[in-house]
Amino acid sequence: MLRIHTGRNMSRIHSPPPSTRWALLLIVGACVGILFDTSTASAQTDSDEGAAAYATMCARCHGLTGDGRGPEVLDRPARDFTASGFSFGNTEEAIARTIRHGIPGSPMPAFGETLSPELIDALALHVRSLTPETEEPDEAETILTVREHPLAVRGGLPPIAANAAAHVRGMMLGLPGGISFEYRVPDLVLLGVRAGDFARRADWTGRGGASLEPLGKLLWLNEQGTPRPAASIWPEENGERSKSAPLMAQLRATRTPLSGASFSWDAVQDDGTLVAHIDEQLRAIHTPFGSGFARILGVTGPRSEPLVLHHGSSAGTPVDRLTMNSWDGLVVEQEEGAFEITLARSAPGAWSPPDTPEGFSITLPPTAEHMTDNQETTVVFITLLVDGWNPDDQEALQTSLDVALGR
Repeated sequence: MLRIHTGRNMSRIHSPPPSTRWALLLIVGACVGILFDTSTASAQTDSDEGAAAYATMCARCHGLTGDGRGPEVLDRPARDFTASGFSFGNTEEAIARTIRHGIPGSPMPAFGETLSPELIDALALHVRSLTPETEEPDEAETILTVREHPLAVRGGLPPIAANAAAHVRGMMLGLPGGISFEYRVPDLVLLGVRAGDFARRADWTGRGGASLEPLGKLLWLNEQGTPRPAASIWPEENGERSKSAPLMAQLRATRTPLSGASFSWDAVQDDGTLVAHIDEQLRAIHTPFGSGFARILGVTGPRSEPLVLHHGSSAGTPVDRLTMNSWDGLVVEQEEGAFEITLARSAPGAWSPPDTPEGFSITLPPTAEHMTDNQETTVVFITLLVDGWNPDDQEALQTSLDVALGR
């Protein structure tokens, strides 16, 4: 034992004999060894549990080695972990989140209700061990840039507005020219449109956290950041149609050809009944009146009830209703004095709701008996941001829209 004399000779320290010093070193070494062995054993236990759970629940689709070649026959290839490909982030935290919530619209189920948090973490640790070793990227490597091709990425999204929520699942699509679209997932509702740089992929740095950070300036915010569902049906009850029923959306695929970004999704009821299959294309629109964007929806599938497709609007006061041949439109004056023009066009027989500051919808009637399931109905939504509006400009506006859409 070390003794420190606190009298006049405070600096005088009596060292223990050599035998005591060796005993102290042995005790300290043993304690360190115990701590090290405990930590190693704990990590080994987690690894073993994760490997066992993976073999039982995951390998039939993803393969024992994670190469995506399991014996289960799927409608699309399972994720190949050995290629280090992940839709929603490659950190242990992001992988655990995917295991917990699943991937809507894919064969990947959610395990949050059936597995303990500890086992999910162990699974994520094992899945991460199947991926190749990667170096920590620098800041520039996390920036996603849209070049000559559109770009589609999926991941978590931060709140788009002060009163809006963050989204564990999100999707961004960017077009050449600097326009990008933010969608929440799984219901595939357009949250907003930005201009400028595209996004930063935060979870590629290995530190976890929000996986996508939009970088562009927000140009258009849909219904204050908390928009209504993208689709609903309008069932008939007691001979009347009084209230629409929201539909769920299941993402099928994203595509980024040179012609523009697009994705396909299914509108389904709560019980999984398919109502419609929708191919949605996104385009930037430029006219002499102003610029904006278009959503072009190709709708197929049998409809026994009217199908409502909602577009939305930013905040403002409706000042004019437009009717231009095949176009219906709504002009909204915004607080800063600018105007937003929302337009919709569809097949004969479709109709739109009364003027509302919350947005614009198109309702497609039930499918006619002579129509086949793959016969497509096209719906076009356009939003233009303009500095001013004159009701006498309707005809010129229609002509400019036809030119912009290549008609």
